[in-house]
Amino acid sequence: MIQPVSRTTRFKYLLQARRQNAEMIGRALRLGRRFKPDFDDVEAYCMFIGYPRSGHTLIKALLNAHKNIMLAQELNALRYVQWHVSRDMLYSLLIARDQWFADMGRTWDEYSYNVPNQWQGRYEKLRVIGDKRAGRSAEILTEQPDLLVKLQQTVRVPVKIIHIVRNPFDNISTIHRKHNLTLAQSIDSFFANCHTNAAIMQQSSDKIAILTIRLEAFIDDPAASLTEMGAFLGVAPYGSYLEDCAGLVFRSPNQSRHRITWSNAVIADVTARSHEYAFLDGYDFET
Repeated sequence: MIQPVSRTTRFKYLLQARRQNAEMIGRALRLGRRFKPDFDDVEAYCMFIGYPRSGHTLIKALLNAHKNIMLAQELNALRYVQWHVSRDMLYSLLIARDQWFADMGRTWDEYSYNVPNQWQGRYEKLRVIGDKRAGRSAEILTEQPDLLVKLQQTVRVPVKIIHIVRNPFDNISTIHRKHNLTLAQSIDSFFANCHTNAAIMQQSSDKIAILTIRLEAFIDDPAASLTEMGAFLGVAPYGSYLEDCAGLVFRSPNQSRHRITWSNAVIADVTARSHEYAFLDGYDFET
């Protein structure tokens, strides 16, 4: 189990978070004056929901390389919507966060997400803007489902959600190994996320567009999936964009389910619980 931290440590983290937040807001205020004329060109706001270790960072990076898309790396934009920021301030924060990620070398969890020859950190015409904070966004929307409406009122353009799934056995295995949870806890955590995202999809069905992408299909044919996501967001591929992006994608999905031991009873339990969600249809241990 994760051990609690001391009051001194919590206070240190709080001061660090406040300092980082102040720095981000300061950078956003400076950038806003420069980029504000482009904000009226935005036609869609993009966000993600999903599950830990499902390829969100890679897919976000590849979309962010498009000449008409700017997607931030885990700003947690819904938090600022809760704080009633304006559209221009929210967009400025997203651009500031993307520049912060560029300063970090576009490296996350020891992987580099630089796409050669493309438009990361800049754009030809800003038509899509957004944020990648899949798990936390889903949690916030579960607690405050009206935030989607408030987000749409803030940005004044269609909100479009990309929902990424992968084989639940691989997802659970990775959660188990990376998050210091027992297998039973990992299974419960995964299906709690499924319940959360299913509720968001049901609540948003008549108001917000949601596209589900299977990580395995994306890895099998990244060009086709990127074209599908681009069409969903209202942009098209161009030049060498698809080829340059495909070069960053592993040739086959990481079947992490084979790195741990599963009993027949646990496999049957996960399979049965997966059948409760249409977006997991067709997945099983042998797939």
